[in-house]
Amino acid sequence: MKGVINVRRKDYEDSKLKHQLFEKKRRGYKELIWKLNPEQRRFIEQTLGFNVEPYLYNVKTRTFSRIRELDPLLKEIHFKNKRGIKNCVFKLNIKQRELLDEYGIKFTPYKYKIKLN
Repeated sequence: MKGVINVRRKDYEDSKLKHQLFEKKRRGYKELIWKLNPEQRRFIEQTLGFNVEPYLYNVKTRTFSRIRELDPLLKEIHFKNKRGIKNCVFKLNIKQRELLDEYGIKFTPYKYKIKLN
């Protein structure tokens, strides 16, 4: 019986999300920036056919040595860690993501841009 309730709840949440998105589209919104979990993202992309791409990233901070020679993004990450901030949110382009990969800094999508066309 417990599994039946969870399936009904998931169906209800998916239906609610679908109606919210189509209502926003009807009102003329072209893009939305929402925080989504992986199941919601998969539902929007596969079932509804909207394009979903990461917009903001949650970056884990750490310290570096020789910060004078570093990229400004890495300096900002370094000083946020010095202030005691463990995670921070950035809008990253492809070069910045490659730079973070090169230095082994972990980042995950935080908010997504949903294109309603």
